[in-house]
Amino acid sequence: QFQSQLVRSYPNVSVIDVTEAAANVRLILGKVSGMISFLAAITMLNGVIILGGAIAAGRFARLKEAMLLKVLGASRSDLRKILVSEYALLALLGCLCGWLLAETINRPILSMFFEAPAVVPYGVLLLVILGIVVLNVGVGLFISRDVARTKPLAVLRDPG
Repeated sequence: QFQSQLVRSYPNVSVIDVTEAAANVRLILGKVSGMISFLAAITMLNGVIILGGAIAAGRFARLKEAMLLKVLGASRSDLRKILVSEYALLALLGCLCGWLLAETINRPILSMFFEAPAVVPYGVLLLVILGIVVLNVGVGLFISRDVARTKPLAVLRDPG
């Protein structure tokens, strides 16, 4: 009724119902958001798989280094501290490099294409970094769990 009255009073004004267009935009943005979340989950899964593979690939070298340290007098707790600090430092450096790379790529894109300021949830970012470091240390210690139980002589005699 209001629309008819408005058109009669002002014939040069067009009335357009944008609720359907807004609903379509919401639907499209919802699908895009779901796709981005799905890709993020796949990326995280790939990261965990790559992490496990990288730790497993360097397992024998770490085992040999640990046996040399055992021969030189290192205790089990010393070896564990060395492994924890190594895995934690590598994870922290990887997170910092990824964060800096994301910052240098995303900030210009946001300002040029979307004309929006970059908003970084630093609290969430720190929790994610902490979680990644803990996960990395946990996986590394799990894969290196036999370092403390292995006898140095058998490992050091192995030429491979």
